[in-house]
Amino acid sequence: MIRRILRIILPAIFIALLVCAMQGGKNILDGIYIIFPVVYIAIVLMNEKWDVLISLILTSIAFIIPINLLYNMGSCIDLLVIYNVIAGLTYLIRFVIRKKKDKNNARETV
Repeated sequence: MIRRILRIILPAIFIALLVCAMQGGKNILDGIYIIFPVVYIAIVLMNEKWDVLISLILTSIAFIIPINLLYNMGSCIDLLVIYNVIAGLTYLIRFVIRKKKDKNNARETV
């Protein structure tokens, strides 16, 4: 149970720490475009859809709040929407492929 909670919360904590650690300002965009896809891939690899959904929401909040408070960059919602849509589509594709694979394995065992 604790491991599951950590798996859900850890990406959000990682993003918040990354954003807060890059106080220089110009390096923040490097972090956004390099670290975000890696974190989102880790989120999509989770098995439960509710874990993925909660983790995506927490990661988005962990990104929006520090960006707006520390940097006054305005809204990065466009970027987050794109990443969340891509993560959602990737999870759905992964789910469909896994479902088809399970169906084929069931047919082979009969």
